[in-house]
Amino acid sequence: MKKSVVKCVILAVVLVLMLSCLPVFMHKKTGQGETVIKWNNTITKTNNHLSSESSSIDFTIPKEGEYNLYISLIPEGFDKNSVMDVDTGSLGFVTASVVENSKGDVVYTNVSGAVFLDTTIILEAGDYRLTHYYFTDEEKFFDFATTYICSEKQAEELIEFYDFPGYAENANTVFCYEFSFDKTDDFRAQTTIWVLWGILVGIVSAVLLFELLLGDGGKQRFDERQIMEQGKAFKLGFYTMLIITGILACLNFAVPNQSGNFGLYHVMGLFVSISVYLVYSIWTESYFAINQSTAKMMIFFAVVAALNLVISIVNILHGQVIVNGVPTFRILNIMCTMLFAVIFITALIRKAVNEKSLSSEDEEEDE
Repeated sequence: MKKSVVKCVILAVVLVLMLSCLPVFMHKKTGQGETVIKWNNTITKTNNHLSSESSSIDFTIPKEGEYNLYISLIPEGFDKNSVMDVDTGSLGFVTASVVENSKGDVVYTNVSGAVFLDTTIILEAGDYRLTHYYFTDEEKFFDFATTYICSEKQAEELIEFYDFPGYAENANTVFCYEFSFDKTDDFRAQTTIWVLWGILVGIVSAVLLFELLLGDGGKQRFDERQIMEQGKAFKLGFYTMLIITGILACLNFAVPNQSGNFGLYHVMGLFVSISVYLVYSIWTESYFAINQSTAKMMIFFAVVAALNLVISIVNILHGQVIVNGVPTFRILNIMCTMLFAVIFITALIRKAVNEKSLSSEDEEEDE
């Protein structure tokens, strides 16, 4: 009992120390590696003429490498969550973003209505200019699109999509611009730190919760039947993992250029394999030890599922689970919620079946 209390105290202290590092990581995220530039520009449209046809900002890349560029042009009164509701026709014009080097060579272009976006490109050290162009005339837009972005057919489709020249007259728009860039090495290092820190906090929290609920159980004991069933469960989980890995490998070779993080897909496949193992072993009553409290374990499963559910809901509301049609690592919280929910429900059903079977046997004995 005393050892269990000491363990809980040590784990609690470690968890508090790790959580206290959060402000340090948050400060690190917006450190000197990232350059942020913000400005506003008012565009007035009168009789199909704009008060300004472009807005530019200069920036310098200190060292050659791969950079993550973030470009945001959002009308005043909107934000990242509501900008997709903006009717581009109501603005009175279409915007296009262009990044040029000091020689005038275009290194990046994008046509948009009023959005925020980010891209990763390789840039040499030197001076660059980001320019936002505004178009009300379809001929000028056509020339621009065919020169910098796409073919003539695709340009015609864009013009039809934006419905030139059916735009609102006398439009007055204030754009809130934001542009930032940082080296992807720094960005990836920060992401790695966050992921590792999150994993460590999760492990310490899980161990602490496990100790609080199950720390007094002593050494777990299994009978021969349970050990045999555990072996079958391991086989099923292993074969499931092999099948999923094989399918993902075939998809990766068959469609090498498709979008998606296959490393993430493999981790999701691992969750499925673990689910197969746990469901089978719980249903065959080989997961819980003979001297283990089933009720405490079910509480543990429910608490973990509930915590991940809260995190998943927050991520979904912030639109961080799927970005540009591709799942991010935050989908793992949803997978974790599903995993612990499934094993909790399986354990609950198994317990109900056992109780019903026992009550039937008691009734037969009474007769």
